Amino acid sequence: MSEMENKSSTINSQFSTVKIQFDPNQDYQRDAVDAVCGVFEGLSRRESVDYSLTNGEEVDCVPNCETDTVFEPYELLENVNNVRSKFFPADKARLSELAEKNSGDMIKGFDFHEYDEFTINMETGTGKTYVYLKTIYKLHEEYGFTKFIIIVPSVAIYEGVLNTFSATRKHFQNMFSAGTVPSKIIEYDGNHPEICKNFASLTDNSILLMTIDSFNKASNNIYKSTDKLPGSDLLPVNYIQMTRPILILDESQNYSSDTSRAALRTLRPLCAIRYSATPGKDSPNELYRLSSFDSLQKNLVKRIEIYGTDEVQSGVAQEDYIKVVSVSNVSKKIKCVLEVQVMSGGGLKLEQKEFSVGDQLQKATKNPAYKEIYIEDIRCVPKDGDKNKECVVLSNGLPYAVNETSCASLTKKEVFREMIRNTLEAHLKQKRKLQREGYGDVKVLSLFFVDRVASYEGDDPIIKNLFDEEFDKIKGRDPDWKDLKAEEVRAAYFASYKNSKTKKEELLEIDENEKLKEAEKKNLEEAKKAAYNLIMKKKEQLLSLKEKVCFIFAHSALREGWDNPNVFQICALREITTENNRRQTIGRGLRLPVNQKGERIHNHDLNVLTVIANESYERYAEKLQTEYGEADGITKKQIGNARDNKTAKRNDKFKSADFNNLWNELSQETDYTIKIDTEKLIAKAVEEINKLKFQEIVQIVTTHGKFIRTKYKIEITAFQPSGKVDCLFSKEDTEGNEEKSPIQLSEGMSLSSEDSVLKRIKVSKVDLNTRHLEYSKIKFDDGDDVFTVGDEWTLEAQTGSGKKASEKELEDIDIPKFNLFQRASDATNLTRKTIIEIFKRCDEKVQMEFIKNPEGFSRLFITTLKEVLANHIVEEIEYTPTGGYMDIHDKKDELFPEEKEFPSKELVPADESRTIYDYVQVDSNVERHFVERLNTAGENHGDVILYFKFPPKYKIRMPKMIQNYKPRLGDFTNAESREKEDRPRDKRNGRFGQALALKRKAENPLRPQALFVARRRLPPCKRHGLRLVPHLGRVGKAESVAVRLTSPVRNLLQVAVFCGMTGFLRVITGKAKKKGLHLIEQALIFPNAFYFASTDVSELDDGGVTTESALRSRTK
Repeated sequence: MSEMENKSSTINSQFSTVKIQFDPNQDYQRDAVDAVCGVFEGLSRRESVDYSLTNGEEVDCVPNCETDTVFEPYELLENVNNVRSKFFPADKARLSELAEKNSGDMIKGFDFHEYDEFTINMETGTGKTYVYLKTIYKLHEEYGFTKFIIIVPSVAIYEGVLNTFSATRKHFQNMFSAGTVPSKIIEYDGNHPEICKNFASLTDNSILLMTIDSFNKASNNIYKSTDKLPGSDLLPVNYIQMTRPILILDESQNYSSDTSRAALRTLRPLCAIRYSATPGKDSPNELYRLSSFDSLQKNLVKRIEIYGTDEVQSGVAQEDYIKVVSVSNVSKKIKCVLEVQVMSGGGLKLEQKEFSVGDQLQKATKNPAYKEIYIEDIRCVPKDGDKNKECVVLSNGLPYAVNETSCASLTKKEVFREMIRNTLEAHLKQKRKLQREGYGDVKVLSLFFVDRVASYEGDDPIIKNLFDEEFDKIKGRDPDWKDLKAEEVRAAYFASYKNSKTKKEELLEIDENEKLKEAEKKNLEEAKKAAYNLIMKKKEQLLSLKEKVCFIFAHSALREGWDNPNVFQICALREITTENNRRQTIGRGLRLPVNQKGERIHNHDLNVLTVIANESYERYAEKLQTEYGEADGITKKQIGNARDNKTAKRNDKFKSADFNNLWNELSQETDYTIKIDTEKLIAKAVEEINKLKFQEIVQIVTTHGKFIRTKYKIEITAFQPSGKVDCLFSKEDTEGNEEKSPIQLSEGMSLSSEDSVLKRIKVSKVDLNTRHLEYSKIKFDDGDDVFTVGDEWTLEAQTGSGKKASEKELEDIDIPKFNLFQRASDATNLTRKTIIEIFKRCDEKVQMEFIKNPEGFSRLFITTLKEVLANHIVEEIEYTPTGGYMDIHDKKDELFPEEKEFPSKELVPADESRTIYDYVQVDSNVERHFVERLNTAGENHGDVILYFKFPPKYKIRMPKMIQNYKPRLGDFTNAESREKEDRPRDKRNGRFGQALALKRKAENPLRPQALFVARRRLPPCKRHGLRLVPHLGRVGKAESVAVRLTSPVRNLLQVAVFCGMTGFLRVITGKAKKKGLHLIEQALIFPNAFYFASTDVSELDDGGVTTESALRSRTK
């Protein structure tokens, strides 16, 4: 079965177990029990009656009530509201009506049924199973109900329920009268249908335990006639239906599918009580809630700390590394997410990308190692199907299951080593801390989740070997370990099955049973049950200090249904990718620890669960908070309401001569030529590469921090005539800290200048009603909701922070070397001969960097080549007009439709005498202010004649090394008033945002001008500029100009160019200014960009001529 099973007989004969003690006076548990019992307030107690029902035969049955009994809705509603008034805020307590019943048809062959559902939400580790068992006993004692069915979603939870029932039986027998607590739970077995008949006929309180899979298909034995019920024509399910049972739904979020809900109706229950720690928004008739936040704040579970493990540099995996992250089927679109090596900036980088069937991996990643590899098939199963069958089949014919990789990352071993080392250190630290505080009788356990069983028990058990190596290094620091071998302190829980061919027992990846043949699958459930049974039997034995084992290894066997109160460390050696998986993982160790007497330890400072994660602290904490938020139903809605949309309508300005002339200019087509001076390029490349500072080889960085959840609340108390808003601010966190204070907010103001969460949120709008201030409204920029007096704005966030705990450079790893010259040639289109020559001329110490860190060197080497080549190209590029137009020239009506719909918050009213729509769509507040400025610029509106926003499809194409530009806004301006305009400084760059303006002679200063802007981001402390040089030739009547860029073109910012409506324009130079031409600096504000800084005007040569199109690049 596993190594634990192999030595179980020895352990059992030597050591006793620790019996966990249960406290009957926990207020929150008592409240949850009373909440359910309160629903039936006023119902008289039913005495046990043996009914003889006739359905073609006589049947002995003791039901909860007569077959046709239903509850009166108004009575239930009153009771539910009375219960809720005790546990929910007054404004949220009363329901106007009960939630919709679970109603509809039953499994094939049965009639319609409906019943009410009630919900209890309790955090993992707070005793849900204990609570619903106690609820069953109290319902029997107070109201006489005798038939209960506990439904569980898996074998693991099934075994957990049996274990808890056994552990609490004597405890509850001392609390309730005789006959209330059954001697055992009735375990449903499809091979023994007589169990259903026996359950129906019992007169004492009876509990039947079933998995949902045992009755959610018409093919289940429960719906079949059988000779094991002699003399009866009834089906096994008929006996259950006649009892009108009360259903206890454990982990109720698992029964939301139509199939599961129909299966539950088929049992014809009287009602159902739902229990869950992750309810989300599906909580019908919620009676009681103990949220994860409340549990942490009240110290009912361990606090959480996180050790994040991350690689500073990626790219040391094999070039053709592939890992299946997930598969999905949304709206009948089957997709998968793969982690692949993406060629980026001249190097490989691990990224997650989405693929569909037929997609080429090389095309999506630009990585030639994936040549001819594509997605052949994606196997995705329904929501309630067997997820273990999901996989991705590649064109090489190999299937890969979720979380399976095509090859091992070379750093995987070192990452695992670091995580195991951190777990051992945390284990030892916790053990010493308990001993110092007088809790030496508390056994410390650590739980490891392995990525694959083969990593522990296979031919190359990497995880087992790493653990043994690291344990041997640290054991001398602990007197209890120093004489022990690693195999004496570790144990593993893995299921096994008998291979039909070899007849040997083989270990089973429990969540990968798709590899089993149909005949072998019959043994699967037995294998699972045996594994979980073993785990449950050893659960309390592991708490004994006499038991040497303190490190537990599992794959998925312990993912749910099992927990141990003395697990203080959880090491997630496997990737955590699925929804709620982080919560499931930490749930195995949230319970408060116990000593050797089985008594709980209530010490806030000692009760800490440390998670050693296979990702950074920040990512783990963020995702964990998201899972908590979704489970608690507090996730904010991000989708706007369609009713808030508004339509922007085109006006007559669209047909004006100004706009038509401008469009003709902007849609001209140009061509360009490029010259390369190879020797000059090589010399410059060598010069720049020798200046580079190369990064060290991959480092594994561990970050450590607390997981702290903080609730913020702002209550709106009053609006002032000045526009200020009086509020009451409060916040509380899971560390027990609280804060309350009055604050005053105003439009545009951040919610806090100090709090790292609140300072990112601003008041986006204060809508003041001056006549009735109490009807005024305030809106925040984190959502679409508006608030008025008496309303509360709330937010929950993770506010812990991680600090670097250690940093380890990888040593002695075999990093794959690749053909650097071919990769560089593919990335730059330079010949291999040129690249080899560049490499040969580089300093020897630079060349050695490739040997030390190939990927890190490649990324910088190729990036520098691209930048040098880009600069070289733009020094020689020459633009000439072709005389034709771009494809978009005749598509004005398509690009600028008569009506366009946008969310109303994105629209700014426009001055229709200046633009082609009555509203302008903006993407930020900066753009909003710029448009508002255009609406009112200049005296008598004479400055801006026309402005508009470019359609998304409009782009200015340039050479590949330079990249394309996408203009955002265009306008016509009056030249003279433009020169007088105030120019704001760009605070981010500390200098004017400048643009070169090409204008006609001053004899016609009112001639309209066109402005278009291309945007790129500017790295700080680098000089960037646009340089215009003399024309290099003529094409017909058109004269051309070379555009020189003094920076790496890929980093260009905005290039703002004024172009005349007709004719040709002269290049503006210092001398030309004296002749009446004008060079204007213009500062324009656009979101998320610095501004283009031109070279000094003295560098511009005189006498060059150009056309508007010459400054646009080839745009076809």
